Amino acid sequence: MTSCAFAKLQKLAQDHPTAAAVGAALTLVATPSIARGVKLTATFLSSLSTSKKHGRIDGYNALQEGEDAAERNDQYAALVDSYYDLATEFYEWGWGACFHFADRRGRETFTQSLLRHEYYLASRLALSAGAKVLDCGCGIGGAARHNPP
Repeated sequence: MTSCAFAKLQKLAQDHPTAAAVGAALTLVATPSIARGVKLTATFLSSLSTSKKHGRIDGYNALQEGEDAAERNDQYAALVDSYYDLATEFYEWGWGACFHFADRRGRETFTQSLLRHEYYLASRLALSAGAKVLDCGCGIGGAARHNPP
């Protein structure tokens, strides 16, 4: 930071001490979250280079950018498969295997709240060991995979 910029910040803090204190407090509180977010994003982006699905991006883009609708229609299955392979990897990075939400109770973590909710749903459906479940949601079947036996 240049001395000129520092002087401007110092003058602003003198003129508006409450705003400066609030800004400093917010910076202290937000910095760890921002740093964690940056780290997670960097990890995700670096994982794309080793992803087995990463190579499908070019194929997907080629089908989307082509001007021949007949070719796109002929390659419809490949287009849809590529889209969901790529989108699922992104969504799993952001949400994990479950694309739903649940309220958090007490000191439980986000993951614990999701599992509690899935157990609740299974109990409401009276599922038992060996039961077959068809998950007709819009996700990747995370709740069905995690369902209690």
